[in-house]
Amino acid sequence: SITFHRHLVVMPPSLMEYYDQMRTDMLTEDAVSATAAVLIQKLQQIASGFIYDEMGEAKRLSDFRIQALQQLLNSRITGNALVAYWYKEDLVRLKELLPDAEELTPSNLKAQVERWNNGEIKVLLIHPRSAGHGLQLEKGGNTLIWYTPQWSNDLWEQTNARLWRTGQTQPVKVYTIEAVNTI
Repeated sequence: SITFHRHLVVMPPSLMEYYDQMRTDMLTEDAVSATAAVLIQKLQQIASGFIYDEMGEAKRLSDFRIQALQQLLNSRITGNALVAYWYKEDLVRLKELLPDAEELTPSNLKAQVERWNNGEIKVLLIHPRSAGHGLQLEKGGNTLIWYTPQWSNDLWEQTNARLWRTGQTQPVKVYTIEAVNTI
C-alpha cells in the first residue's frame, strides 16, 4: 500500500511579503521574472527559502523549509528515507542540514543503490530526473519525502514508484513539504 501525506508549513510573514511582491510585480530587489514560466520558477524558489538572483547566485531568504524537513525527520520518520529535491541550492542546504546523508549521482549509482537496498544509508538525497526511472530502491526503505514539490506528473509517479513496487514489504509513505498559500 501507499499513503500520501501533506506536511504543511507556513512561511514567515516577511518571506510571504517577498513572495507576494514577486507574484504581483514579477520582480523583487533580487530578481526579475520576464515570463510566466520564469515567475513560476522564482515563486517555487522563494517557497524553498531562497532565490537565484540575476547573476544566477542563490540568495538565502529563510530556513523555514529546511526546519520543516528536520521536524519531519525527527518526529515522523522511522527507518531510512529518500529525500527528493529539485534545485542545486536545495541540495546544498540539505547537505548542510544532513551531513551524513548521501547523494545519488551517476558516478556512484550502482554502489549507492546497492548500499541503499542493504539498509546502509539512512537518508539518500535524490533528484527526480536522475532517480525517477528504472531504479529499484524498494529494499532500502519505505519513506519518500518531497522536499521540493514536483510539477511533472511523470516524475512524481516514477519517483514514488522507486519505493512502491513489487518487492516492497512495507507500506510506503510519501510526504510532501508544502508551503501554505504558495504555488
